Amino acid sequence: MDRERLSSTLTRHLTRRRFLREAGVATAGLGALGVQTAAAGPIGSGTAPRRATFQDEKRQGGTAIYLVGQEGAHIFPSFSSLSTVIVPSAPFFNGLTRPGLEREPTPDLAESWTVSEDGKTYVFTLRQGVTWHDGQPFTAHDVKFTWEIIAHPDNTTGAQLYNFFALLEGAPEFRSGAATEITGVKVVDDYTLEARLTAASAPFLTIGSNQYIVPKHVLADVPVAKMLEHPFARAPIGTGPFVFEAWNAGDSIIGKAYDNHFAGRPALDTIVQRLVALDANSLVTALKSGEVNAANLTLDALDALEGSSDLRIIQKGGQANQYIEFNLANPLFADLKVRKALSFALNRQAIADLAWNGRAKIYNSVFPYDWWPTKQDTTIFDNDPAQAAQLLDEAGWVLGSSGLREKDGQSLSFTMHAFDQVWWQIVQQQWKEIGVEAKLEIVDWPTMSTQFYLNHKFEAVALHIPYTLYTDPHYALPGYFLSANNRNSYNNPRSDELILAAAATSNQEERQALYYEWQEVIAQDVPHLWIGNPDQAYAYAANLIAPERTSSYFELRDAKDWYFGA
Repeated sequence: MDRERLSSTLTRHLTRRRFLREAGVATAGLGALGVQTAAAGPIGSGTAPRRATFQDEKRQGGTAIYLVGQEGAHIFPSFSSLSTVIVPSAPFFNGLTRPGLEREPTPDLAESWTVSEDGKTYVFTLRQGVTWHDGQPFTAHDVKFTWEIIAHPDNTTGAQLYNFFALLEGAPEFRSGAATEITGVKVVDDYTLEARLTAASAPFLTIGSNQYIVPKHVLADVPVAKMLEHPFARAPIGTGPFVFEAWNAGDSIIGKAYDNHFAGRPALDTIVQRLVALDANSLVTALKSGEVNAANLTLDALDALEGSSDLRIIQKGGQANQYIEFNLANPLFADLKVRKALSFALNRQAIADLAWNGRAKIYNSVFPYDWWPTKQDTTIFDNDPAQAAQLLDEAGWVLGSSGLREKDGQSLSFTMHAFDQVWWQIVQQQWKEIGVEAKLEIVDWPTMSTQFYLNHKFEAVALHIPYTLYTDPHYALPGYFLSANNRNSYNNPRSDELILAAAATSNQEERQALYYEWQEVIAQDVPHLWIGNPDQAYAYAANLIAPERTSSYFELRDAKDWYFGA
Protein backbone atom coordinates (compact mmCIF):
# COMPACT_ATOMS: atom_id res chain seq x y z
CA MET A 1 0.00 0.00 0.00
CA ASP A 2 1.43 3.44 -0.94
CA ARG A 3 1.64 6.23 1.62
CA GLU A 4 -1.38 8.07 0.25
CA ARG A 5 -3.56 4.98 0.66
CA LEU A 6 -2.11 4.32 4.12
CA SER A 7 -2.80 7.91 5.18
CA SER A 8 -6.33 7.64 3.84
CA THR A 9 -6.86 4.36 5.67
CA LEU A 10 -5.61 5.83 8.90
CA THR A 11 -7.84 8.88 8.51
CA ARG A 12 -11.05 7.18 7.30
CA HIS A 13 -11.01 3.88 9.10
CA LEU A 14 -8.54 3.90 11.96
CA THR A 15 -9.88 6.61 14.19
CA ARG A 16 -8.22 6.40 17.56
CA ARG A 17 -11.34 5.05 19.30
CA ARG A 18 -11.91 2.44 16.61
CA PHE A 19 -8.28 1.38 16.62
CA LEU A 20 -8.43 0.90 20.39
CA ARG A 21 -11.66 -1.04 20.15
CA GLU A 22 -10.63 -3.27 17.25
CA ALA A 23 -7.17 -3.94 18.64
CA GLY A 24 -8.65 -4.89 22.00
CA VAL A 25 -6.14 -2.70 23.80
CA ALA A 26 -6.47 -2.31 27.55
CA THR A 27 -5.17 1.12 28.55
CA ALA A 28 -3.89 0.22 31.98
CA GLY A 29 -2.63 2.73 34.52
CA LEU A 30 1.17 2.57 34.18
CA GLY A 31 2.24 5.28 36.61
CA ALA A 32 4.73 3.03 38.36
CA LEU A 33 6.58 2.58 35.09
CA GLY A 34 6.86 6.32 34.56
CA VAL A 35 4.44 6.34 31.60
CA GLN A 36 1.92 9.14 31.36
CA THR A 37 0.01 8.89 28.08
CA ALA A 38 -2.10 11.99 28.50
CA ALA A 39 -3.37 14.64 26.17
CA ALA A 40 -2.49 18.32 26.12
CA GLY A 41 -1.98 20.68 23.17
CA PRO A 42 -0.89 20.16 19.59
CA ILE A 43 2.55 18.82 18.76
CA GLY A 44 5.24 21.37 19.35
CA SER A 45 3.06 23.65 21.45
CA GLY A 46 3.62 24.62 25.04
CA THR A 47 0.67 23.51 27.15
CA ALA A 48 0.06 25.28 30.41
CA PRO A 49 -0.91 23.04 33.33
CA ARG A 50 -4.57 23.24 34.29
CA ARG A 51 -4.53 24.22 37.95
CA ALA A 52 -7.35 24.48 40.43
CA THR A 53 -7.89 27.87 42.06
CA PHE A 54 -8.32 26.24 45.49
CA GLN A 55 -6.67 28.59 47.95
CA ASP A 56 -8.15 27.78 51.35
CA GLU A 57 -5.69 27.78 54.21
CA LYS A 58 -3.75 24.68 55.16
CA ARG A 59 -5.15 22.29 57.74
CA GLN A 60 -3.39 19.57 59.68
CA GLY A 61 -4.38 15.95 59.27
CA GLY A 62 -5.94 13.79 56.59
CA THR A 63 -4.87 10.86 54.43
CA ALA A 64 -3.45 11.11 50.93
CA ILE A 65 -4.02 7.99 48.81
CA TYR A 66 -1.52 7.95 45.95
CA LEU A 67 -1.76 5.39 43.15
CA VAL A 68 1.73 3.94 42.61
CA GLY A 69 0.59 1.12 40.34
CA GLN A 70 2.76 -1.94 39.89
CA GLU A 71 4.10 -3.53 43.08
CA GLY A 72 7.83 -4.13 43.46
CA ALA A 73 9.71 -6.77 45.44
CA HIS A 74 11.19 -4.38 48.03
CA ILE A 75 11.72 -0.72 48.96
CA PHE A 76 15.45 -0.83 49.65
CA PRO A 77 16.65 2.01 47.39
CA SER A 78 20.36 1.09 47.51
CA PHE A 79 19.61 -2.01 45.47
CA SER A 80 17.59 -0.72 42.53
CA SER A 81 17.05 2.11 40.08
CA LEU A 82 13.62 0.74 39.09
CA SER A 83 10.60 2.95 39.57
CA THR A 84 8.83 0.16 41.50
CA VAL A 85 11.43 0.77 44.22
CA ILE A 86 12.31 4.45 43.80
CA VAL A 87 8.75 5.78 43.86
CA PRO A 88 7.35 4.09 47.00
CA SER A 89 10.63 4.78 48.84
CA ALA A 90 10.18 8.54 48.52
CA PRO A 91 8.14 9.31 51.67
CA PHE A 92 10.49 7.32 53.93
CA PHE A 93 14.00 8.47 52.95
CA ASN A 94 16.22 11.48 52.29
CA GLY A 95 19.41 11.99 50.30
CA LEU A 96 22.21 14.42 51.02
CA THR A 97 20.64 16.60 48.32
CA ARG A 98 17.19 16.76 46.78
CA PRO A 99 16.00 18.11 43.40
CA GLY A 100 14.83 21.70 43.26
CA LEU A 101 12.29 23.25 40.89
CA GLU A 102 14.56 22.68 37.88
CA ARG A 103 16.03 19.40 39.23
CA GLU A 104 19.07 21.29 40.52
CA PRO A 105 20.61 19.96 43.77
CA THR A 106 19.33 21.64 46.93
CA PRO A 107 20.07 20.84 50.61
CA ASP A 108 18.45 17.85 52.26
CA LEU A 109 20.43 15.81 54.83
CA ALA A 110 23.40 17.97 53.88
CA GLU A 111 22.78 21.58 54.84
CA SER A 112 25.67 22.79 52.66
CA TRP A 113 28.70 21.64 50.68
CA THR A 114 31.82 22.94 49.04
CA VAL A 115 33.50 21.83 45.81
CA SER A 116 37.21 22.17 45.09
CA GLU A 117 38.33 24.27 42.14
CA ASP A 118 39.20 21.17 40.12
CA GLY A 119 35.76 19.65 40.80
CA LYS A 120 37.21 16.52 42.39
CA THR A 121 36.65 17.05 46.13
CA TYR A 122 33.32 17.61 47.84
CA VAL A 123 32.92 18.38 51.53
CA PHE A 124 29.38 17.98 52.87
CA THR A 125 28.27 19.59 56.11
CA LEU A 126 25.41 17.48 57.43
CA ARG A 127 22.40 18.60 59.43
CA GLN A 128 22.69 18.03 63.15
CA GLY A 129 19.76 16.73 65.16
CA VAL A 130 18.40 14.48 62.39
CA THR A 131 17.11 11.15 63.70
CA TRP A 132 16.14 7.88 62.13
CA HIS A 133 12.59 6.73 62.64
CA ASP A 134 13.75 4.54 65.53
CA GLY A 135 15.19 7.60 67.29
CA GLN A 136 18.87 6.95 66.60
CA PRO A 137 20.97 9.88 65.30
CA PHE A 138 21.86 10.24 61.65
CA THR A 139 25.59 10.76 61.01
CA ALA A 140 28.18 10.81 58.26
CA HIS A 141 28.87 7.12 59.00
CA ASP A 142 25.43 6.32 57.52
CA VAL A 143 26.36 8.06 54.28
CA LYS A 144 29.64 6.19 53.84
CA PHE A 145 27.86 2.95 54.72
CA THR A 146 25.12 3.55 52.13
CA TRP A 147 27.51 4.40 49.33
CA GLU A 148 29.53 1.28 50.08
CA ILE A 149 26.37 -0.86 49.88
CA ILE A 150 25.71 0.57 46.42
CA ALA A 151 29.31 -0.09 45.33
CA HIS A 152 29.62 -3.52 46.96
CA PRO A 153 30.47 -6.45 44.66
CA ASP A 154 27.54 -8.43 46.06
CA ASN A 155 25.06 -5.73 45.08
CA THR A 156 24.39 -6.95 41.56
CA THR A 157 20.92 -5.41 41.18
CA GLY A 158 22.23 -1.92 41.95
CA ALA A 159 24.80 -1.91 39.15
CA GLN A 160 23.33 1.17 37.47
CA LEU A 161 23.52 3.09 40.74
CA TYR A 162 27.18 2.15 41.10
CA ASN A 163 27.94 4.07 37.89
CA PHE A 164 27.29 7.29 39.80
CA PHE A 165 29.91 6.43 42.43
CA ALA A 166 32.50 4.76 40.21
CA LEU A 167 34.72 7.86 40.12
CA LEU A 168 35.22 7.92 43.88
CA GLU A 169 38.82 7.18 44.78
CA GLY A 170 39.06 3.49 45.62
CA ALA A 171 35.58 2.62 44.32
CA PRO A 172 36.80 0.29 41.53
CA GLU A 173 39.04 -1.57 43.99
CA PHE A 174 36.15 -1.88 46.44
CA ARG A 175 33.80 -3.02 43.67
CA SER A 176 36.25 -5.72 42.59
CA GLY A 177 36.68 -7.01 46.13
CA ALA A 178 40.33 -5.92 46.32
CA ALA A 179 39.63 -3.32 49.06
CA THR A 180 37.51 -3.30 52.21
CA GLU A 181 36.33 0.30 51.91
CA ILE A 182 36.03 3.19 49.46
CA THR A 183 39.07 5.20 50.45
CA GLY A 184 37.76 8.33 48.73
CA VAL A 185 34.86 8.63 51.19
CA LYS A 186 36.14 9.98 54.51
CA VAL A 187 34.13 10.60 57.66
CA VAL A 188 35.83 13.72 58.99
CA ASP A 189 33.49 13.81 62.00
CA ASP A 190 29.88 12.86 62.66
CA TYR A 191 28.58 15.77 60.61
CA THR A 192 31.26 16.27 57.97
CA LEU A 193 31.88 13.99 55.01
CA GLU A 194 34.60 14.32 52.39
CA ALA A 195 34.27 12.70 48.96
CA ARG A 196 37.29 12.61 46.65
CA LEU A 197 36.88 11.78 42.96
CA THR A 198 39.50 10.72 40.44
CA ALA A 199 37.94 13.07 37.87
CA ALA A 200 35.38 15.86 37.93
CA SER A 201 31.79 14.62 37.66
CA ALA A 202 28.75 16.90 37.44
CA PRO A 203 26.31 14.00 38.09
CA PHE A 204 27.97 13.18 41.42
CA LEU A 205 26.12 16.08 43.02
CA THR A 206 22.89 15.86 41.01
CA ILE A 207 22.59 12.05 41.12
CA GLY A 208 25.07 10.46 43.54
CA SER A 209 24.44 12.68 46.54
CA ASN A 210 20.73 12.54 45.76
CA GLN A 211 20.59 8.79 46.53
CA TYR A 212 18.56 7.85 49.58
CA ILE A 213 20.60 7.13 52.74
CA VAL A 214 19.99 3.99 54.85
CA PRO A 215 20.89 3.36 58.52
CA LYS A 216 24.18 1.74 59.40
CA HIS A 217 23.09 0.83 62.92
CA VAL A 218 20.30 -1.38 61.52
CA LEU A 219 22.21 -3.09 58.72
CA ALA A 220 25.92 -3.07 59.63
CA ASP A 221 25.93 -6.73 60.65
CA VAL A 222 23.95 -7.95 57.63
CA PRO A 223 25.99 -9.27 54.68
CA VAL A 224 25.22 -7.25 51.57
CA ALA A 225 24.28 -10.42 49.71
CA LYS A 226 21.58 -11.06 52.35
CA MET A 227 20.23 -7.53 52.77
CA LEU A 228 17.25 -7.98 50.48
CA GLU A 229 16.19 -10.92 52.67
CA HIS A 230 16.34 -8.75 55.80
CA PRO A 231 13.01 -7.35 57.14
CA PHE A 232 14.31 -3.84 56.40
CA ALA A 233 13.81 -4.45 52.66
CA ARG A 234 10.01 -4.44 53.13
CA ALA A 235 9.78 -2.48 56.40
CA PRO A 236 12.38 0.27 56.12
CA ILE A 237 13.62 2.73 58.72
CA GLY A 238 14.48 6.08 57.19
CA THR A 239 14.79 9.76 58.01
CA GLY A 240 11.93 10.88 55.75
CA PRO A 241 8.75 12.75 56.67
CA PHE A 242 6.73 9.54 57.00
CA VAL A 243 7.39 6.47 59.15
CA PHE A 244 6.77 3.10 57.53
CA GLU A 245 3.75 1.42 59.11
CA ALA A 246 2.62 -1.47 56.89
CA TRP A 247 2.96 -3.19 53.54
CA ASN A 248 -0.25 -4.92 52.56
CA ALA A 249 0.86 -7.18 49.72
CA GLY A 250 -1.00 -6.52 46.48
CA ASP A 251 -2.72 -3.49 47.93
CA SER A 252 -0.77 -0.72 49.64
CA ILE A 253 2.20 0.65 51.55
CA ILE A 254 1.26 2.92 54.45
CA GLY A 255 3.25 5.65 56.16
CA LYS A 256 2.44 7.75 59.21
CA ALA A 257 3.65 11.29 59.78
CA TYR A 258 7.03 11.50 61.55
CA ASP A 259 6.60 13.98 64.39
CA ASN A 260 10.37 14.48 64.75
CA HIS A 261 11.27 15.06 61.12
CA PHE A 262 14.12 17.57 60.86
CA ALA A 263 12.11 19.86 58.56
CA GLY A 264 8.98 19.68 60.71
CA ARG A 265 6.03 17.35 60.95
CA PRO A 266 4.10 16.80 57.70
CA ALA A 267 0.67 18.35 57.49
CA LEU A 268 -0.81 14.97 56.51
CA ASP A 269 -1.32 12.28 59.13
CA THR A 270 -1.04 9.38 56.70
CA ILE A 271 0.10 8.61 53.18
CA VAL A 272 -1.18 5.43 51.52
CA GLN A 273 0.52 4.27 48.33
CA ARG A 274 -1.79 1.96 46.42
CA LEU A 275 -0.07 -0.95 44.64
CA VAL A 276 -2.68 -1.82 42.03
CA ALA A 277 -2.77 -1.28 38.27
CA LEU A 278 -6.12 0.22 37.28
CA ASP A 279 -7.52 0.44 33.78
CA ALA A 280 -8.88 3.79 32.65
CA ASN A 281 -12.47 3.14 33.78
CA SER A 282 -11.42 1.87 37.20
CA LEU A 283 -9.04 4.80 37.65
CA VAL A 284 -11.77 7.33 36.86
CA THR A 285 -14.12 5.61 39.31
CA ALA A 286 -11.45 5.49 42.02
CA LEU A 287 -10.65 9.19 41.66
CA LYS A 288 -14.28 10.28 41.58
CA SER A 289 -15.18 8.15 44.60
CA GLY A 290 -12.16 9.23 46.66
CA GLU A 291 -10.77 5.70 46.83
CA VAL A 292 -7.67 7.32 45.33
CA ASN A 293 -6.98 11.04 45.64
CA ALA A 294 -3.69 11.34 43.74
CA ALA A 295 -2.71 9.46 40.58
CA ASN A 296 -1.03 9.55 37.19
CA LEU A 297 -3.57 9.59 34.38
CA THR A 298 -3.80 7.73 31.11
CA LEU A 299 -5.10 9.59 28.07
CA ASP A 300 -8.51 7.91 28.30
CA ALA A 301 -8.81 8.70 32.01
CA LEU A 302 -7.89 12.31 31.31
CA ASP A 303 -10.60 12.56 28.65
CA ALA A 304 -13.18 11.05 30.98
CA LEU A 305 -12.27 13.44 33.81
CA GLU A 306 -12.33 16.59 31.67
CA GLY A 307 -14.17 19.33 33.54
CA SER A 308 -14.36 17.47 36.86
CA SER A 309 -14.74 20.15 39.51
CA ASP A 310 -13.81 17.81 42.35
CA LEU A 311 -10.35 17.12 40.94
CA ARG A 312 -7.25 19.21 40.26
CA ILE A 313 -5.67 18.01 37.00
CA ILE A 314 -2.10 18.86 36.04
CA GLN A 315 -1.10 18.53 32.40
CA LYS A 316 2.33 19.28 30.97
CA GLY A 317 5.02 18.14 28.56
CA GLY A 318 6.02 14.49 28.75
CA GLN A 319 9.21 13.21 30.34
CA ALA A 320 9.43 9.76 28.73
CA ASN A 321 9.98 9.59 24.95
CA GLN A 322 8.70 6.24 23.69
CA TYR A 323 11.17 4.24 21.61
CA ILE A 324 12.14 0.96 19.99
CA GLU A 325 15.54 -0.57 20.69
CA PHE A 326 17.18 -3.10 18.35
CA ASN A 327 19.59 -5.80 19.45
CA LEU A 328 22.51 -5.03 17.14
CA ALA A 329 24.07 -8.42 17.89
CA ASN A 330 21.26 -9.87 15.77
CA PRO A 331 22.31 -10.01 12.08
CA LEU A 332 18.92 -8.56 11.09
CA PHE A 333 19.79 -5.27 12.73
CA ALA A 334 23.55 -5.15 12.21
CA ASP A 335 23.01 -3.44 8.85
CA LEU A 336 22.53 0.34 9.23
CA LYS A 337 20.45 0.41 6.05
CA VAL A 338 17.88 -1.89 7.63
CA ARG A 339 17.66 0.24 10.77
CA LYS A 340 17.28 3.42 8.72
CA ALA A 341 14.62 1.76 6.57
CA LEU A 342 12.62 0.78 9.64
CA SER A 343 12.80 4.40 10.81
CA PHE A 344 11.81 5.90 7.44
CA ALA A 345 8.84 3.52 7.30
CA LEU A 346 7.22 5.10 10.34
CA ASN A 347 4.77 7.95 10.12
CA ARG A 348 5.24 9.29 13.62
CA GLN A 349 2.58 11.95 13.17
CA ALA A 350 0.02 9.25 12.40
CA ILE A 351 1.19 7.27 15.43
CA ALA A 352 0.83 10.35 17.64
CA ASP A 353 -2.61 11.11 16.22
CA LEU A 354 -3.91 7.60 16.80
CA ALA A 355 -2.23 6.78 20.09
CA TRP A 356 -2.24 10.17 21.81
CA ASN A 357 -4.75 12.30 19.91
CA GLY A 358 -1.80 14.26 18.52
CA ARG A 359 -0.71 15.40 21.97
CA ALA A 360 2.94 14.42 21.88
CA LYS A 361 6.27 15.94 20.93
CA ILE A 362 7.97 14.22 17.98
CA TYR A 363 11.75 14.55 18.10
CA ASN A 364 14.82 12.33 18.18
CA SER A 365 16.23 12.23 21.70
CA VAL A 366 16.08 10.36 24.99
CA PHE A 367 15.76 13.62 26.93
CA PRO A 368 12.51 15.50 27.69
CA TYR A 369 11.68 17.95 24.92
CA ASP A 370 11.96 21.24 26.82
CA TRP A 371 14.99 20.36 28.95
CA TRP A 372 18.30 22.17 28.53
CA PRO A 373 20.32 19.22 27.08
CA THR A 374 17.78 18.41 24.36
CA LYS A 375 18.61 19.17 20.73
CA GLN A 376 15.07 19.51 19.50
CA ASP A 377 16.01 19.51 15.81
CA THR A 378 18.17 16.38 15.90
CA THR A 379 18.02 14.54 12.56
CA ILE A 380 15.17 12.05 12.37
CA PHE A 381 14.51 9.59 9.52
CA ASP A 382 10.74 9.73 9.29
CA ASN A 383 7.75 9.15 6.99
CA ASP A 384 9.42 8.23 3.71
CA PRO A 385 8.32 4.70 2.76
CA ALA A 386 9.85 4.99 -0.70
CA GLN A 387 13.24 5.64 0.87
CA ALA A 388 12.63 2.76 3.29
CA ALA A 389 11.92 0.42 0.37
CA GLN A 390 15.01 1.57 -1.52
CA LEU A 391 17.26 1.00 1.50
CA LEU A 392 15.88 -2.49 2.02
CA ASP A 393 16.41 -3.27 -1.67
CA GLU A 394 20.01 -2.07 -1.40
CA ALA A 395 20.48 -4.26 1.66
CA GLY A 396 19.31 -7.30 -0.31
CA TRP A 397 15.86 -7.60 1.27
CA VAL A 398 13.40 -8.01 -1.63
CA LEU A 399 9.65 -8.55 -1.54
CA GLY A 400 8.69 -12.20 -1.72
CA SER A 401 5.45 -13.89 -2.70
CA SER A 402 4.29 -13.89 0.92
CA GLY A 403 4.35 -10.10 1.01
CA LEU A 404 7.35 -10.12 3.33
CA ARG A 405 10.85 -9.12 2.35
CA GLU A 406 13.28 -12.00 2.02
CA LYS A 407 17.04 -12.48 1.82
CA ASP A 408 18.93 -15.76 1.47
CA GLY A 409 15.75 -17.70 2.22
CA GLN A 410 15.00 -15.76 5.42
CA SER A 411 12.01 -13.47 5.93
CA LEU A 412 12.45 -10.02 7.48
CA SER A 413 10.52 -11.04 10.55
CA PHE A 414 11.31 -10.60 14.24
CA THR A 415 9.73 -10.51 17.68
CA MET A 416 9.24 -7.22 19.50
CA HIS A 417 8.59 -7.38 23.21
CA ALA A 418 6.33 -4.61 24.43
CA PHE A 419 3.99 -3.53 27.19
CA ASP A 420 0.27 -3.35 26.54
CA GLN A 421 0.05 0.00 24.77
CA VAL A 422 -1.44 1.26 21.52
CA TRP A 423 1.47 2.77 19.63
CA TRP A 424 3.40 -0.46 19.25
CA GLN A 425 0.54 -1.99 17.32
CA ILE A 426 0.45 1.01 14.98
CA VAL A 427 4.19 0.59 14.36
CA GLN A 428 3.55 -3.07 13.60
CA GLN A 429 0.98 -2.12 10.95
CA GLN A 430 3.19 0.53 9.34
CA TRP A 431 6.12 -1.88 9.05
CA LYS A 432 3.82 -4.46 7.50
CA GLU A 433 3.16 -1.98 4.67
CA ILE A 434 6.81 -2.24 3.57
CA GLY A 435 7.03 -6.02 3.95
CA VAL A 436 8.40 -6.27 7.48
CA GLU A 437 6.80 -8.48 10.10
CA ALA A 438 7.11 -7.51 13.79
CA LYS A 439 5.50 -10.15 15.97
CA LEU A 440 4.37 -8.45 19.17
CA GLU A 441 4.79 -10.27 22.44
CA ILE A 442 3.09 -8.35 25.25
CA VAL A 443 4.82 -8.76 28.61
CA ASP A 444 4.98 -6.90 31.91
CA TRP A 445 8.13 -5.10 33.06
CA PRO A 446 9.39 -7.82 35.45
CA THR A 447 9.21 -10.35 32.61
CA MET A 448 10.67 -7.93 30.07
CA SER A 449 13.62 -7.03 32.31
CA THR A 450 14.55 -10.40 33.76
CA GLN A 451 13.85 -12.76 30.87
CA PHE A 452 14.69 -10.64 27.84
CA TYR A 453 16.10 -7.14 28.15
CA LEU A 454 18.71 -7.20 30.92
CA ASN A 455 20.20 -10.49 29.73
CA HIS A 456 20.29 -9.35 26.06
CA LYS A 457 17.91 -12.11 24.90
CA PHE A 458 15.70 -10.04 22.63
CA GLU A 459 15.42 -8.97 19.00
CA ALA A 460 13.60 -5.69 19.53
CA VAL A 461 11.91 -4.09 22.52
CA ALA A 462 9.51 -1.18 22.82
CA LEU A 463 10.29 0.90 25.88
CA HIS A 464 10.58 4.35 27.38
CA ILE A 465 13.18 5.86 29.69
CA PRO A 466 11.37 7.61 32.56
CA TYR A 467 13.02 10.99 33.04
CA THR A 468 10.01 11.63 35.27
CA LEU A 469 12.31 10.14 37.94
CA TYR A 470 15.74 11.45 36.98
CA THR A 471 17.60 14.49 38.27
CA ASP A 472 20.33 14.77 35.62
CA PRO A 473 20.58 13.96 31.89
CA HIS A 474 23.44 11.57 32.63
CA TYR A 475 21.23 9.25 34.71
CA ALA A 476 20.13 6.92 31.92
CA LEU A 477 23.19 7.18 29.71
CA PRO A 478 25.70 4.79 31.35
CA GLY A 479 23.23 1.90 31.53
CA TYR A 480 21.42 2.38 28.22
CA PHE A 481 24.06 3.83 25.90
CA LEU A 482 27.67 3.29 26.98
CA SER A 483 29.20 0.49 24.92
CA ALA A 484 30.43 -1.38 27.99
CA ASN A 485 27.02 -1.42 29.72
CA ASN A 486 24.16 -1.20 27.25
CA ARG A 487 21.85 -4.10 26.48
CA ASN A 488 21.66 -3.85 22.69
CA SER A 489 25.37 -4.20 21.76
CA TYR A 490 25.61 -0.66 20.37
CA ASN A 491 29.28 0.29 20.17
CA ASN A 492 30.54 3.67 19.08
CA PRO A 493 33.68 5.08 20.75
CA ARG A 494 32.67 8.65 19.87
CA SER A 495 29.33 8.20 21.58
CA ASP A 496 31.12 6.95 24.69
CA GLU A 497 33.58 9.86 24.61
CA LEU A 498 30.79 12.42 24.41
CA ILE A 499 28.78 10.85 27.24
CA LEU A 500 31.79 10.82 29.55
CA ALA A 501 32.97 14.30 28.53
CA ALA A 502 29.54 15.79 29.23
CA ALA A 503 29.58 14.25 32.70
CA ALA A 504 33.07 15.59 33.41
CA THR A 505 32.20 19.30 33.30
CA SER A 506 29.86 21.32 35.49
CA ASN A 507 29.60 24.08 32.90
CA GLN A 508 26.09 23.71 31.53
CA GLU A 509 26.87 25.36 28.19
CA GLU A 510 29.76 22.96 27.63
CA ARG A 511 27.62 20.00 28.66
CA GLN A 512 24.85 21.13 26.33
CA ALA A 513 27.21 21.36 23.34
CA LEU A 514 28.52 17.87 24.04
CA TYR A 515 25.00 16.44 24.42
CA TYR A 516 23.93 18.12 21.17
CA GLU A 517 26.76 16.41 19.31
CA TRP A 518 26.02 13.10 21.03
CA GLN A 519 22.37 13.20 19.99
CA GLU A 520 23.40 13.61 16.35
CA VAL A 521 25.86 10.71 16.59
CA ILE A 522 23.10 8.48 17.96
CA ALA A 523 20.65 9.74 15.34
CA GLN A 524 22.94 8.77 12.47
CA ASP A 525 23.64 5.30 13.90
CA VAL A 526 19.94 4.54 14.57
CA PRO A 527 20.35 2.00 17.40
CA HIS A 528 16.94 3.21 18.61
CA LEU A 529 13.81 4.62 17.01
CA TRP A 530 12.35 7.49 19.03
CA ILE A 531 8.61 7.59 18.37
CA GLY A 532 7.02 10.40 20.39
CA ASN A 533 6.85 11.83 23.88
CA PRO A 534 3.21 11.96 25.03
CA ASP A 535 2.20 14.61 27.51
CA GLN A 536 2.02 13.64 31.15
CA ALA A 537 -1.01 14.25 33.33
CA TYR A 538 -1.95 13.49 36.88
CA ALA A 539 -4.78 14.34 39.22
CA TYR A 540 -5.34 15.27 42.84
CA ALA A 541 -8.51 15.71 44.82
CA ALA A 542 -9.41 19.39 44.43
CA ASN A 543 -8.58 20.19 48.06
CA LEU A 544 -5.32 18.19 48.18
CA ILE A 545 -2.50 20.65 47.54
CA ALA A 546 1.02 19.62 46.48
CA PRO A 547 3.97 21.79 45.37
CA GLU A 548 4.26 21.86 41.58
CA ARG A 549 7.33 20.06 40.22
CA THR A 550 8.39 18.64 36.85
CA SER A 551 6.62 15.31 37.43
CA SER A 552 4.32 13.57 39.90
CA TYR A 553 7.32 11.67 41.33
CA PHE A 554 9.10 14.88 42.27
CA GLU A 555 5.86 16.09 43.82
CA LEU A 556 5.70 12.84 45.84
CA ARG A 557 9.24 13.56 47.09
CA ASP A 558 7.75 16.71 48.59
CA ALA A 559 4.92 14.84 50.32
CA LYS A 560 5.91 16.54 53.58
CA ASP A 561 4.42 19.71 52.10
CA TRP A 562 1.16 18.17 50.88
CA TYR A 563 -1.93 19.33 52.72
CA PHE A 564 -5.70 19.49 52.56
CA GLY A 565 -7.33 22.87 52.40
CA ALA A 566 -9.41 23.84 55.38
